[in-house]
Amino acid sequence: MENHIYPSPDGLSVFTRDISEKKRLEKELQEQENKLQLEKLAVSMAAEEKVRNLIGAELHDNVNQLLASANVYLSVIRDKPGRVEELIHNCISSIKQAIHETRRLAHELVAPDLKSESLIMQVEMLCETMLEPAGITAEIKHDQFKESQVSQDRLLALYRILQEQCSNILKYAEATQVSIRFETDPNKRTIMHIKDNGKGMDPTAQRSGIGLRNIATRIEVFGGTMRIETGAGQGFLLEVVLE
Repeated sequence: MENHIYPSPDGLSVFTRDISEKKRLEKELQEQENKLQLEKLAVSMAAEEKVRNLIGAELHDNVNQLLASANVYLSVIRDKPGRVEELIHNCISSIKQAIHETRRLAHELVAPDLKSESLIMQVEMLCETMLEPAGITAEIKHDQFKESQVSQDRLLALYRILQEQCSNILKYAEATQVSIRFETDPNKRTIMHIKDNGKGMDPTAQRSGIGLRNIATRIEVFGGTMRIETGAGQGFLLEVVLE
């Protein structure tokens, strides 16, 4: 019960109201908020585990194999000095590839410096390191984009969302072209479109992958929204709107 008591010329005025329903709704809302926080924590932990697995796989499958090859070449050269001219170039090539792979991995994992380089410049480098080696052509449009009006945390969120979606495209889309467009609408909202020409997916299928969940969580932080358009053989469009 909620009681309001006021002085009056004749004594006290007492108003009593049953607030049981109000308290029940407040409790339900708090439980929903707690559940949402736990879901966010679970997604964050899953994302961290994904990064660990990515680092481990990249180091083992790429960098380690290249260094192992260089080690084999050096061992042969040590035991058979006469083959140095034959094998030294292979050794140097393996080491150069290992350096390239570590740089690529570092670029994907380390937060970009959006103060000294624009988001568009970072996006161009991302496309060069992630999409182009897989034979995917990227087109970037930003003539309607006012980057100076967007906060640093939102720029970083856009970059990470794009990075996540590029990873999804590489894994599932079987695409050859990707179109990326940034714009600022009249309400000063930031909009990003990512469209590929891949195989698409059934629009009625449940989208429970960790990639899209990570994207949804990042968007939710800024009170934004995301929209998906896809169909079998129709590619995949992801539209992100940040307030």
